Amino acid sequence: MSHTAVLFAGGYSHRMGRDKAGLTWGDRRLLEHQADTLRATDPQELILSCRPEQPFALPDFVRVDDGEPGAGALVALAGLWVLHPAEVLLVLAVDMPLIPATWLRALAHLAENEGRAVVPRRASGYEPLAAAWHLSCLPELRAAQLSGQRSFQALCTRLEAAGNLREISAENFTPEWLTNLNTPEDLPASRYE
Repeated sequence: MSHTAVLFAGGYSHRMGRDKAGLTWGDRRLLEHQADTLRATDPQELILSCRPEQPFALPDFVRVDDGEPGAGALVALAGLWVLHPAEVLLVLAVDMPLIPATWLRALAHLAENEGRAVVPRRASGYEPLAAAWHLSCLPELRAAQLSGQRSFQALCTRLEAAGNLREISAENFTPEWLTNLNTPEDLPASRYE
């Protein structure tokens, strides 16, 4: 498999009240937990996407600072893809710790074999930060970035209509896997200290 794995940790965590990457998850930081998940997908390269002021670093990950801090994940994805070309970028948000590596690896495999993005979708919409993005999406991604469009939902809708995105519907995964830790109330007492 020829995917590059990207850990997105550059969000501002306003609702959480502190940087989510530094939260304790079990016996370590959430950042390390998610890094291990991506390592287990057997990528060719590992990338950590951060804001410039964040102090994070991970062994065997290449750190890429957001070129336009505050512009959002769509802009960050487009920017780092130009710096680190890959057929498939397997992306994972730092605040989604329940996703198994085997499922992510399967998404990357599908994207590589089908030549299009593979993005899970639940009732609330697409989940672009637990997805496998294929290089065929880069022109549309760059066009959205350059035009100032920041909505992954609109981008995914356009890509799917053009045949460049395969939706993975909720019956094909456990919905709890896509749980985001956005507020202190989202943190399960058994996992968080």
